[in-house]
Amino acid sequence: MQRAPERVVRRILRAQGQQAWVELALRYGRSFRFSTMVATCEPAAVQALLMDRAHAEVRPKVLRIMAKLPGADGILFMDGEPWLTRTRAVMPVFHQRNVDSYAGSLREATLVHIARWEAQGRVPDLADAVQQLGAASVLRMGYGLDPDDPLAARLGRALVAYKQFTMRPEPRGRIDDVAAGPEKILALPWIIGTIVGMARLTRDVRGAVRAILRDARTPGDRPDWITRLQQAGLPEDALALEINHFYGAFNAIDYVLTAALNELARDHALAATLREEIAGALGDREPAEHGDLLRLPRTHAFMLEVFRRYPVSTSVVRRTGKPIELGGETLPAGTQVAILLHALHHHPDFWDEPGRLKPERWLPSLAPRVPYSYVPFLDGSRKCIGRGMAEMHMLVVLTTIIRRFDLRVFADAIVPRYSIPRFAAPIPFSLQSPASLAG
Repeated sequence: MQRAPERVVRRILRAQGQQAWVELALRYGRSFRFSTMVATCEPAAVQALLMDRAHAEVRPKVLRIMAKLPGADGILFMDGEPWLTRTRAVMPVFHQRNVDSYAGSLREATLVHIARWEAQGRVPDLADAVQQLGAASVLRMGYGLDPDDPLAARLGRALVAYKQFTMRPEPRGRIDDVAAGPEKILALPWIIGTIVGMARLTRDVRGAVRAILRDARTPGDRPDWITRLQQAGLPEDALALEINHFYGAFNAIDYVLTAALNELARDHALAATLREEIAGALGDREPAEHGDLLRLPRTHAFMLEVFRRYPVSTSVVRRTGKPIELGGETLPAGTQVAILLHALHHHPDFWDEPGRLKPERWLPSLAPRVPYSYVPFLDGSRKCIGRGMAEMHMLVVLTTIIRRFDLRVFADAIVPRYSIPRFAAPIPFSLQSPASLAG
């Protein structure tokens, strides 16, 4: 197994952004050494790392470090009994029947935001607009709160502020900048500023959660994260951290949905094709339901392709729980292995024209040509438990918008090199009638 020199990795990342991971895999092999860990986009290795429970029992060191950042700790960074306790507590919220029960309210929330966007004319940023809709939706679906209630709105503002602060594009303050070298020491004041800012915004989240708990809130008739975690015995501070953590995980769908709308804004013929399919399959019935994906093969293919092109993390790290064969070597237990999701989803050995958005590649089969070359929600015991919620959210919002409008965007969508991708600059947009664009 070859080692990729750190200076080369940094240089390629700075020049090519996320695509650098594909270049590195082509140059050094599908599995290579980098820094203190091994990196891989070998599908067979990905399958073993995800499906063998031995490699999911202990969280890797990098996640333990991230969990120490103010406001970051939560279920994704945990293992053992704490992980099991919290997972069991919140699973009813993610049950597909419960998720589907919110489709109608999600459609209504989407219509409210569409009306705001239409009234604005030119909206400053597509990502922010989608995030505001997502926050309103997760307050209801995840936390069991009325987004219009002042206390719930306060929590929504605090959650969004924390996430926007940690995801701001300024590289000097980004902790997940893999391309940073020894010169990162010069950015220490900005890193400290990031940590101080995260601590301040975490206090805002705690204050908002405390106000909700003091309000003698009555649990609703459907399961929600706050009630379930309270019943699991989480103290107030731990509950506030988990609430912030869950929003951070949910926010990933805002990124993918922004990418989907941006792609449709740049290809109105594709939007028209999906619009025709939705009308033909569903007629006037709204909202679309998760089961409707079987009736919407082109829409489903588009969603699959967006998840391929825009993975919500450049990589995920596993700590091997037993020896594993990788890149012609036997790696001992305790090895940190990064699964390169972007490289896996864009490697030319697995995908024809990987840099193009091609929904048709998923027709007629909805499976990738190479097994385990496509894992947007991971797999195995640590797979994403929010997959159904993410797919339903994307389906309902997309179909609600597509039925009524085309989007125009007025800036390129640039994704920087960071481990947790978000768009580097605002994407101004407007809504227009499909008929007006046809002429």
